[in-house]
Amino acid sequence: MHRSLDPIYAFPEKRFVKNLVDDMLHRTSALRCLGGARNNSVLESFMEELAHAQSWDSLEYRFSQLLDPRAIAVLGHLEDCLGALPLAASLSRGIAHAQYKNEMNRLVVAVDLRVTDDAAVELINPVVVADTGRVQDRAGLDAQL
Repeated sequence: MHRSLDPIYAFPEKRFVKNLVDDMLHRTSALRCLGGARNNSVLESFMEELAHAQSWDSLEYRFSQLLDPRAIAVLGHLEDCLGALPLAASLSRGIAHAQYKNEMNRLVVAVDLRVTDDAAVELINPVVVADTGRVQDRAGLDAQL
């Protein structure tokens, strides 16, 4: 439940609160990465809100909060990839960054999306950039990503 609770960003003050909820419909501990998926989803959604509230580009805001050179390099590579994919006026772009156990693999994802009039979400142009270190099984890595 605490996996990825400590954010990878260089926030000056951190406070961690864990609450065990016993009566959830689906137990998240049965998922592949335990609490990491939920914690990271909340953190990255909040990073988008913070960037928006300060009128920052979401990539630039993340750069300003990172100290790890490998994480910065992965984010920079995503920025380069997105430079070749300008955002159409009819789309929105979401970005997320994760680091396994805050010390291993680094991964950034960007996806352009459109929400239709009937509330269907269309994902367009997903881009995934990862620094996994030494790779033993490329097919396994591709499947995980």
